[in-house]
Amino acid sequence: MTAPPEQPGPQSDPGAGNGAPTVTIPDAATSTLDIVSMGCRLNAHEAEVMRTYAREAGLDGAIIVNTCAVTSEAVRQAAQTIRRLKRERPDARIIVTGCAAQLDPARFAAMPDVDHASSHGRPYRTGHRKRR
Repeated sequence: MTAPPEQPGPQSDPGAGNGAPTVTIPDAATSTLDIVSMGCRLNAHEAEVMRTYAREAGLDGAIIVNTCAVTSEAVRQAAQTIRRLKRERPDARIIVTGCAAQLDPARFAAMPDVDHASSHGRPYRTGHRKRR
C-alpha cells in the first residue's frame, strides 16, 4: 500500500525572528492564492478563514499578508516581506491585513507594492483602497 501524496503545508521562515515568524500557507486547491501569516497562532488560524472568503471574492492571483504588530520589528518585517513578495511575484495583487494594517492602514496603503490594505480579517471588503 502506498501513502497518499503529501499536500503542501505551512512553511516557516525561521529568519523572521523577534516574535513574528512568517508562515506561508500555500493553497492546496490552487497555487494562485497564497496567504503569508506573520506573528501569532491566531493569525495562522485566521489565514485559513480568510482563504475561504478570498476564494469566494474571486481573489485568484493574490497574496494576502496577515501582519503582526506585537513589536516595531514585526511591523518592519511585514513591510520587508511585502516588498520581497512583490519582487518574487510582480503580477500578484498584494492585500495586507492583520494587526499592523489595522493599527496603521495608511502606512501600508501608501506602499507602492500594496494593492489593498484593510482592517483585520476582511481584506476584500473594507479598508483603504489604492487606485492603480
